[in-house]
Amino acid sequence: MRSHQEQSRFALSRYYLGAWFVQLFGTAIPYGTLFSNVSGCFGRALQKYGIGNDVIPSPRTIG
Repeated sequence: MRSHQEQSRFALSRYYLGAWFVQLFGTAIPYGTLFSNVSGCFGRALQKYGIGNDVIPSPRTIG
């Protein structure tokens, strides 16, 4: 579980990222939300499948 301070930091970074994307692309499509969600899914996948596990198998498991 994240601390209150950590949750606030993520909320603020997401807010500022969204505001920056609005300046770049306008408000027709919420690109900031799209980017946050896609990058969060990618980060969660790395956490679950990549970083915690052996991405490169050790020689003992190959042979």
